[in-house]
Amino acid sequence: MNPNGQEGQKRSYKIITIDVARKGARQYVIKSVEDGISSGLSTFKVRTQKANPPAYPSMCVPLAGALDQFARERGCTFLPTESVKSSTYLFKTSFLNPKTYNNELSHCDFLDKVWRFSSEDEFEIVSGIVRSIRGRMKLAPGVIESIELCLHEIMDNVLNHSLPESAGNETPIGYVMAQCHQENKTIAIAVHDNGQGILNSFNNSSYHPETAKQAIELALTKNVTNGRGAGRGMWMLSSIVSSSRGMIEISSESARYRLAHNDEGAEAKPVFSKIGSEIKGTTTVDFRLRADRPIDIGNALDGHIPVDLWLEDHEIDDQSIRFSVREESRGTGTRHAAKQFRNIVFNAIAQKGHRAILDFEGTGIISSSYADELLGKLIDDFGLVRFMERFQLRNVSDTNALIIDEALGTRVRATPTEPLALLR
Repeated sequence: MNPNGQEGQKRSYKIITIDVARKGARQYVIKSVEDGISSGLSTFKVRTQKANPPAYPSMCVPLAGALDQFARERGCTFLPTESVKSSTYLFKTSFLNPKTYNNELSHCDFLDKVWRFSSEDEFEIVSGIVRSIRGRMKLAPGVIESIELCLHEIMDNVLNHSLPESAGNETPIGYVMAQCHQENKTIAIAVHDNGQGILNSFNNSSYHPETAKQAIELALTKNVTNGRGAGRGMWMLSSIVSSSRGMIEISSESARYRLAHNDEGAEAKPVFSKIGSEIKGTTTVDFRLRADRPIDIGNALDGHIPVDLWLEDHEIDDQSIRFSVREESRGTGTRHAAKQFRNIVFNAIAQKGHRAILDFEGTGIISSSYADELLGKLIDDFGLVRFMERFQLRNVSDTNALIIDEALGTRVRATPTEPLALLR
């Protein structure tokens, strides 16, 4: 008897077993789906080789891109088996069905999910990822601006270079995922497209690379372009990764480039390797930045310093940044909401060194735990004297003032702790 419960009846779907920890997972899945399509199948059930496998952007994003292309262009359906559903984190990345942006998702957490993007929603998705990172962890100066710049540059490369000029009105599509690792203070991001590959993107340009390796080397060179861009995107990313002593890996067709700063004192050397099972077209850019290492963007980019429009919107003068608790904190009742808001405030001060005004206008009653997590831990971070110098509370109701006084009564002290070192 077959798995469908009826003897002799042909199975109407194919089971694909994936190992998301292996570099060749995407190639294996593509071959398996192609074989299934050749057999007349369009429904595939996906299971994992191991329970709760590690799931990183570098694997989830290209895998999602491959499955999504089969779904959109070949009418395939991909269903999770219980092994995938029970692998909670992997399942929630939406690698089987990438997330697409709409206005209802504008305030959701954009991390740990694969997003499909186009020119219509690239800005909103980047803004969502950056906003979510601001609230997820403490960041050294220059890190959040670097992340935003790198995302825009690499995702713009997808939109400008992934399709040949002959594609006409076809809409370029890309995929992106970001992940924060608290344990090693690292932000991991991957961007992927199913386009023509870096080598073919130089067609009709003044450059004539003969191999995928040569094409990647050209793409990493400042001011080298195929004529449809400024030729600075990959160079900017590589420079910022080096300044952060992070990691970058670029895979396109048959070549893979990797530069990893593993040892603080050693000079990183780029390594090229050949991809065993070549996939025509497609490019994946995987990079990681250190959250706790300051980045001098001007130095990394030869004097180019991007403007942080989000931060500009919060500045009320040359010395002060205003935050509306009602508008920017996701509620005022839980420690989780307070921690996210505290990280946003901390990171803004780390960027600019300004005073922070926390405006409670229009805020309802806050909980004692919220006050402790937000204000008490900011005092822990800065010390009481520096907190009084750097922070001002406005429009606090009498009831909330009592709650704050009570919550801080056992916590106030004047010794700054480790996070303050990030601001020096």
